[in-house]
Amino acid sequence: RVGYDTTYSPIQQSANTWWYTRLDQAASYQSSNLQNLATSSIKVNEVIPIHNMTRQSDAGAHSIYNNSTTSGQVKTNMTAANPFAPRSYGLTMGTLFYPHTSGNNGSGVIHYGGTPTSQHFFVRYQYNSVGLNVGADTDGNDNWTTAFHSNLVSDSNWYFFVVAIERNGTLLASLNGSPLTPIRMLGTAPNPGDAFFGLAGDPYGDNNSRHRYATAFWHKGVMSNELIAQEYA
Repeated sequence: RVGYDTTYSPIQQSANTWWYTRLDQAASYQSSNLQNLATSSIKVNEVIPIHNMTRQSDAGAHSIYNNSTTSGQVKTNMTAANPFAPRSYGLTMGTLFYPHTSGNNGSGVIHYGGTPTSQHFFVRYQYNSVGLNVGADTDGNDNWTTAFHSNLVSDSNWYFFVVAIERNGTLLASLNGSPLTPIRMLGTAPNPGDAFFGLAGDPYGDNNSRHRYATAFWHKGVMSNELIAQEYA
């Protein structure tokens, strides 16, 4: 793309990015782990083991995916209990991914948090046969909110999806560089006592998927629309 930085992308360079990886760079995958390529002073010292997924040539660059019928999530248990602290700062996470429908309980896309009540910030594809759903507890109940319907997100296309949660629990979502739009106005932000983060599933382990991933990130606070648009461009 015109003006595209082949070394550092906008979100990768943001001062508020906790964790970022981009599979077009060989440094993203070392010793069977996804590496944190963020450049900020707040970047966390965590890697994500990718198990049966591998970094492969794809779409003119590289991505990680399963090249068979195997599904498998990738996640890590944070060394600190709740380092991203959505209830204190808000949290934005996102990915450039290529969806694939699999499983009976939705196909996990990206997540942060834990399994107990009030700790969910998870995204599934085709959960309840809907394009992209975001799971976040509200007043002790496991609630799923539609971010984008199936007419906007389908198999075998690349999408840049961003989802954010404010400190007060308001959910916002963006697709392909569009501004963050509120999708849920009520609720609370997750407050995990033992936090995981990762791709292709969530800590429940019942929605492992076969999506392909080119980038993934977790960012402190609600990201600006300008930064999302710059990254997509």
